Amino acid sequence: GQRIALQYASQFRKLLIKNINDIDRIEKIITKDRERTTILFDTIFQVSDRGLGDILMTTSILEGLKKKFNADIVYACREEAASLLEHNPTVSKIITSYADMDRTKYTYHLPLIRHTENYRIKRNQQNRTDSMAELFMVNLADKDKRPRLYLTPAELEWSKQHIRDHRKLNLGINIEATAQIGRAHV
Repeated sequence: GQRIALQYASQFRKLLIKNINDIDRIEKIITKDRERTTILFDTIFQVSDRGLGDILMTTSILEGLKKKFNADIVYACREEAASLLEHNPTVSKIITSYADMDRTKYTYHLPLIRHTENYRIKRNQQNRTDSMAELFMVNLADKDKRPRLYLTPAELEWSKQHIRDHRKLNLGINIEATAQIGRAHV
């Protein structure tokens, strides 16, 4: 077995672990030499046309993915959704067209497509954020499930001034989904 392992390691230029003490040494080499992980989080693959609510809900998943893989996150979305993500510190780049999307350049390509819309699947019979977290194997604490919307300092100041000027503010954000059940829409 040792001879075959040595041949394999030599042929494929892989590090060989000969004994338990080698694990720490090799882990340090791998960690030091590993390329940066890049994830293409894709909501426009094959024109899935994800809604703005779905895109906003993915923001908690993005933080989990970045943390899990220590990765750069590139987000592919339709142009109308880019403003929801443009100041998000988790996202390193936003792509809004197929022409700019070379899926081969990334360590992982995670297309959301329609994976959360088949309600016969048990995973999808829960909150959409939980469904997405389970789909991409990201553990989220309850406090981490809220959508993230990042504003510029100017937008924040405008908001504060607007509240001061009007002394009352009614703000509604509705994250709504539709699904076809038989012939009826919900």
